[in-house]
Amino acid sequence: MPSPRVSQWKGFLANWQIPRLANFEATHPEIRLHLHTCGELDALEKQRVDALIVSGRDWPRTIAATVLFEDRVGPVCIPSLAAGLRRPLDVAGLPLLHTKSHPQAWPSWGELQGLDDPGFAKGRQFDHLPLMLEAAAAGLGIAVAPSILVAREIESQRLLAPFGFVACGASFACCVLKARAEQPELRSLCEWLSRQCGTSD
Repeated sequence: MPSPRVSQWKGFLANWQIPRLANFEATHPEIRLHLHTCGELDALEKQRVDALIVSGRDWPRTIAATVLFEDRVGPVCIPSLAAGLRRPLDVAGLPLLHTKSHPQAWPSWGELQGLDDPGFAKGRQFDHLPLMLEAAAAGLGIAVAPSILVAREIESQRLLAPFGFVACGASFACCVLKARAEQPELRSLCEWLSRQCGTSD
């Protein structure tokens, strides 16, 4: 299996994996990854892909999950919008941005803040996280996003996280079938991802 098929969310692929791909290829020149966008364990279990990077909580018994990092989420927006936000409830009435892939992001964040739903379902919806983040950076509203996927935007202050990020109870993990977990290419991929995330022993 010289070319593992690796599937992941579009947001993870665009914002985290692609910037690090050259490092993987330099470290493992014998392995050439084929990247796909998908977030369904079904694709892994039916062996349409060899590895799946996804956020989750509980994994099926057939899956070996290498936890990469805790999934922490929070609202992000441009500095001028952030300046008017003092407490979580202040987002009520402002334009909220959503993705089809995670339509419960706002209600889930509100629940973590102990808020009743002040219209969290309203707002603009985008197909994928990168599009939503571009809309947030254009000042169209406020988005909820995983901290790991907006690290570059926060560092450059293109976006701010006015309330920081909170653990949502899930973790990003590299998932493979247990029956294939010791295949050299898959083991190398999981170990490299762990090193990149600082979770290897």
